[in-house]
Amino acid sequence: MSDHGKGAGPAQLTDGPISFGNAWPSNDNSRIWAVGVKPEGQPVKYNPSSKNFSAVISGVSATDLDFSLDGKWITYVALPEGTLWRCREDGSNRLQLTFAPERGALPHWSPDSSNIGYVSIGQDKRSKIVIISADGVTKKDLLPENRSQIDVNWSSDGKRIMFGYLHDTPGLDIRVVDLSTHEVTSIPGSEGLFSPRWSPNGKYIAALSPDFTKVMLFDYETQKWSTWLEEAAGAVSYPVWSADSKYLYFDDLVTDEESIRRVKVGESRTERVFKLEGIERYPGPFGLWSARTSDGSWMFVRDHSTQEVYQLDVELP
Repeated sequence: MSDHGKGAGPAQLTDGPISFGNAWPSNDNSRIWAVGVKPEGQPVKYNPSSKNFSAVISGVSATDLDFSLDGKWITYVALPEGTLWRCREDGSNRLQLTFAPERGALPHWSPDSSNIGYVSIGQDKRSKIVIISADGVTKKDLLPENRSQIDVNWSSDGKRIMFGYLHDTPGLDIRVVDLSTHEVTSIPGSEGLFSPRWSPNGKYIAALSPDFTKVMLFDYETQKWSTWLEEAAGAVSYPVWSADSKYLYFDDLVTDEESIRRVKVGESRTERVFKLEGIERYPGPFGLWSARTSDGSWMFVRDHSTQEVYQLDVELP
């Protein structure tokens, strides 16, 4: 760092994947000590019967995994770089799809495994949905606009994508884009809702209220929303439909200890599927991530981040 005179603005001292905090200078202003954290996470599968965890992909620090519908491919976001990758389910044939400074999040395979829709976060911190081919050759924005998009949902035929916006986005609603005609439609009555989840059979949409306390259910047949579930704020995290569209599962981080719970369509009573124990989870950009593999197993990310004290040699005025 060069010497800055009186009145000079702040100067960036570090760059890269390590996050610094709790900094303090030496008495002679020649050094700064700071605590540096290097984010690392191990994606694991959980066996509720044995309460054991096993690696999903060996030797990879990653989060936000998604299996292709046929179970042959995985896409993931590498940690700490935030780059998007894809590989075979055994970890072979790895291919990096995106590069810094772009950061990827929450990718999802198209039904035919030809494309991946993901959330792209730019240097301005605004998020948008991008569609990239599985070979990384083609890449395009889903819907160019200035609002922060999130939550890619492919239709079962792969011809449409439903998405929402970050919960604090003005004009919040849920939209569907026809990938062939580029026509954009808003789901009726979805104003103020976020975190949409399309049921596999295409009959329902589950979404959250802006105060995080209600799960709302949209019925395509009646074209109406109803309150499906009321919970403590934050109790419904990373909801996911069962393959038969009969249940909505969710990661409960607030009530009933840390557990996976579910609620059945047509009912409002929830049941605990299993209590999660024996893991320190990685805190990602959108909270504690969880998802299911192609065979229905639950995935989490074990926090393997490291923390050390660093010395920076500087010239301070």
